[in-house]
Amino acid sequence: MEVRVAGVVLAAGQGRRLGGPKALRPWRGAPLLAWAVATLREGGCDPVAVAVAHRDAEAAARAAGGWPVAGGTTMLDSLRAALAALPTEVDGAVILPVDAPGVRPETVVALRAAAAEGAMAAVPVYAGRWGHPVWLARSPWGALVDPGPRGLESLLARLVPVEVPVDDPAVLRDVDTFADWLALDDAP
Repeated sequence: MEVRVAGVVLAAGQGRRLGGPKALRPWRGAPLLAWAVATLREGGCDPVAVAVAHRDAEAAARAAGGWPVAGGTTMLDSLRAALAALPTEVDGAVILPVDAPGVRPETVVALRAAAAEGAMAAVPVYAGRWGHPVWLARSPWGALVDPGPRGLESLLARLVPVEVPVDDPAVLRDVDTFADWLALDDAP
């Protein structure tokens, strides 16, 4: 089945615990935002919307080939804004937080394959744990108005996502603190 898959980068966070916006932090020669957009594009997502909260991130999103969308005050608000901005022709989106650097484009391709098989939702699984990014078909987007106490994670649990085994430890990465940032030097 032919499925048109968009990408969404969640990059509107302020990065308070990291000392500033994560989207603009350089990693391996490029801002995290550029890595996220490139991962989704190389994985076959088009278009790629980027939820941003400040002008510098908006400029970085454009430079990286993403389509900036005003983010909200919470991750869920940012997700809703990015999904609402996508063209009606897309069947769903692969959603990648900007603070999960190093996810391989092959992981995105694997999620797109689950979408093509008819999955309403799909998550990559590494070492028995769910990770990022996630696939979410268009039809449950309306449920994001009241997804549950843990936001997108609650909605995914209700949808019983297809678990996609991947050989990509970066799907479990979450850079929230300076210690997380320093640990990236040792990350594969």
